[in-house]
Amino acid sequence: MFHAVFQTVRKLFDPLFDRDHPNRARQKRALWTGFFAVLAPILILLGFQYRWLKSLGDQTAMVKMATDRYYSEWFTRNIDLFYNKSAELALELPASYLDEEPNVLKKFFLKRTPKESRPPEKGEDGKLMMQKGVVGARLLFVQGFTNNVFSKKVYLFDPIARETARDVPKDLLKSVEMACKYWELMALNEDMIDTGKLVVDERNPKYPLIMNPIPGENGALAGIAGMVADIDFFKDKLMPAGLRELLGEREDPYFVIKVLDPWGQKFFAEGNFGHMSEDWLQEMAVSPSFVFTDWKVAMGSDYTTLKQLANKNFYINLTLAAMLALTIVGGAGMALRAASREMKLSEMKNDFVSNVSHELRTPVASIRVFGELLRLGRVEEPGKVKEYGEYIETEGRRLTQLINNILDFSKIESGQKEYDLRETHIEEVLDRVLKMLEVRLMHSKARVDYRSPDVSPPPIMIDGDAIAQAVCNLLDNAVKYSDDSPEITVALETRDESLVISVADKGIGIPPEELDKVFDRFHRVSTGLIHNVKGSGLGLALVKHIVNAHGGEVSVDSKVGKGSVFTIDLPLKSGASPAIGRKPTPGAETKLGEQSA
Repeated sequence: MFHAVFQTVRKLFDPLFDRDHPNRARQKRALWTGFFAVLAPILILLGFQYRWLKSLGDQTAMVKMATDRYYSEWFTRNIDLFYNKSAELALELPASYLDEEPNVLKKFFLKRTPKESRPPEKGEDGKLMMQKGVVGARLLFVQGFTNNVFSKKVYLFDPIARETARDVPKDLLKSVEMACKYWELMALNEDMIDTGKLVVDERNPKYPLIMNPIPGENGALAGIAGMVADIDFFKDKLMPAGLRELLGEREDPYFVIKVLDPWGQKFFAEGNFGHMSEDWLQEMAVSPSFVFTDWKVAMGSDYTTLKQLANKNFYINLTLAAMLALTIVGGAGMALRAASREMKLSEMKNDFVSNVSHELRTPVASIRVFGELLRLGRVEEPGKVKEYGEYIETEGRRLTQLINNILDFSKIESGQKEYDLRETHIEEVLDRVLKMLEVRLMHSKARVDYRSPDVSPPPIMIDGDAIAQAVCNLLDNAVKYSDDSPEITVALETRDESLVISVADKGIGIPPEELDKVFDRFHRVSTGLIHNVKGSGLGLALVKHIVNAHGGEVSVDSKVGKGSVFTIDLPLKSGASPAIGRKPTPGAETKLGEQSA
């Protein structure tokens, strides 16, 4: 496995150190350097982005928790403020009233209580607005601790009925008397009391007591004034009004709120609590700090913990950042690939120009030399004249073939290449090709074995000249890439619904990794002896185009050192590709019409 990985990495980086093409290797190194120069800062930024998003996620959870706690505290603060102001208004009793008769105390409380108890209303700023008078009290009481006969008794006032209280529930009366007795003992012991400060007694959750110790003339505790908070008013009026206001402030689809009474029972719930845990409730619960401190209010988001919301945002942002980075890297990779292809194409074209120049120079030089010898009359023997004439003819045909390849390739590139399809006997085409190349094959000392089928195949719709050009290119390659005495086999046979032409040689062969590329334009195998053979790199590309235009296929089977076999498979019935332009044959009803490339 290690060896396979090593070979893969080696193949990837081999082009960067190509000794045969140092310029190409230098250009590719420059491209890869540019690519990594783009990739490196992107990866660094992605790393910083990860850290920033992680930190932001943690901070988001903290901010979200702080925000939810702010709303909970804002809600409970409003409750505290409401009862604080109501108690201050009701219990600001001068010490002189402690020695007065009950009717005087009644008149005092009548002035402080509204005619009907209503829930708080909203002011112009949208906040809860206190009404004039004591609201939310079930009972008001006063007791003095002097020797006056009236002050020794507990006076009870009903603020709802606006009368002296009668038929007070025993448990409520007991809570009030116990609270007053405690403060009476404090007065007898002359303990230092912070008078003028409201005190809450919630030993009985049903009857929360708010009391105001009243100082006398000497600063000692003279009496106590108190109110019993009405829990029904709290649950039915004050709490719903505050919750409606709170829910109106929040526009969060994940917002949830839960209110528990002193006995742990759910009093109010809003939102989906399916994922909420007891830990969340303990973590987010807030209670009023003045009165009703046993009630709990918890607000948050519809997640098991606030951390989940932060993690969700973190992964969303990280995914978007990664997608953006991949897009940039992909764009850089595509640009690198395009630049690499352009460099390769430019180099291939340069090689093409160089090779074509050499290919043109060789036959032209040969024709010029032999022609000059004949012109000067230095060759008089008929045999030599014939031999030189054959050389001139061979080089002329070679030159013509090369020029035809270039012209045909130009037409293919511009989409103007057309084929004249006629019913043609393929054997006649092969005979013409072999006869045309007879002199060149002889001069190359090539031995050609032509194998024809026992039964002549029927004529097929082809462009005879184009197929002849394709076979010529295959034979030319077979001669080029063979030893000094090439052995070539040309075979024609019928298989099912197609005609198969094969050209086999016993030359140097093609490496397996190059087999898929030999039909590409300008491509030439750049290793070993193959690289030393001059050529344009267009021959096999033209063969593939011609065969595909006739609806056929061309393939190659080759082994290094043992030779190659190129096979052309043409359909017996017309199977020409509709994507190739063709020149119609006038008067032939079976010919294909002209189609655009």
